[in-house]
Amino acid sequence: MAAASAPDASLEASLPALRRIACLAALVALALLAPSASRGGEPAPREASGHRVVSVSLSEKVSLEMVEATNGFFIGKYEVTQEQWFCLSKVDYRTQYGAKFPIARVSLGHVFDFIESLNSLESVRGSGLRFRLPTEDEWMMCCRAGRPASADGEPAGGAAPLLDDCAWYSANGEETVHDVGTKAPNGWGLYDMLGNVCEYCDACVFGACVIKGGAFCYGAELCTPEYWFPVLPGNFHPDLGFRLAADRVAEGGAR
Repeated sequence: MAAASAPDASLEASLPALRRIACLAALVALALLAPSASRGGEPAPREASGHRVVSVSLSEKVSLEMVEATNGFFIGKYEVTQEQWFCLSKVDYRTQYGAKFPIARVSLGHVFDFIESLNSLESVRGSGLRFRLPTEDEWMMCCRAGRPASADGEPAGGAAPLLDDCAWYSANGEETVHDVGTKAPNGWGLYDMLGNVCEYCDACVFGACVIKGGAFCYGAELCTPEYWFPVLPGNFHPDLGFRLAADRVAEGGAR
């Protein structure tokens, strides 16, 4: 068998330069694949699902976390809590008290006043978001984490968490609200989309507000993405709260 030929001396001399070029190419590729930076220069955080999370300050210690569900449309990671509510509102008809409890017993008018105050905050104007309530279709899309409904009305496209795992309802709720975020999130990293408290949507039927999601005192058959019930705009209930939606707006306030 013929002896192996000796390595080419010119190739050996060029290897360090080739390695440097390969390293530079890898660094460029990593930079291109890195998450986009936030306004503060830090990488924008993301849920395990890959959805981006934006945090908006309400005070030195309290903030809102919004998940980008689709391009330019955001939904609250949690139901609005009591501590968030009292950063902007003095309306207080609570019968249960807890900073991380979802705010409840607020009318639709109270909610709209809260959103108006929220949108006037300097931190919100600087965030590029404009807040509102989700429409019923948006709420259902977020509840299902983008999955279509199957023929029997249950979320399709993969196994949804068992209701006991993701919701406070009549079988485990002990007739009271609970801190937000203490059950498992859905596929988009959203908590308490079912159970805990019902949520207002920006939708009306014959003059009544559309309410979604079920609550701590509801049976499993009422804690589904499809179920809804009407509430008159001036009414409020101990099991009724809300979740915020927001749109990315251009400078000057246009969507």
